Amino acid sequence: MTTFPKSFSAISEKVLCDVPPPFPHPAACENCAGRGFLTGFVVAHGPYLHTPPLGKGEVLKSVDDPQYVFIWYTGKSIAGDCPTCAGTGKAPKMAEQKVYSDV
Repeated sequence: MTTFPKSFSAISEKVLCDVPPPFPHPAACENCAGRGFLTGFVVAHGPYLHTPPLGKGEVLKSVDDPQYVFIWYTGKSIAGDCPTCAGTGKAPKMAEQKVYSDV
């Protein structure tokens, strides 16, 4: 399960969080998929079944819905450093593999 920045929960409005894709490399942070940040969307209005008119400074966000094709919201995008890797994108405790030799 993805852990989001505390700043996301500090926002009093509804926040839709974007879950990152699966992490591509073993050294990548599992929480943010090596990106170092997570994104979200602060909902201003919605949900709508059709694309709604936008207010000043608002953008659109569509969400897949099993009952409908898309559900639309208006609002603004936000981003924050990953709390697991502190924005580095690297796995916090990546263990070094030991190399053994017979010598």
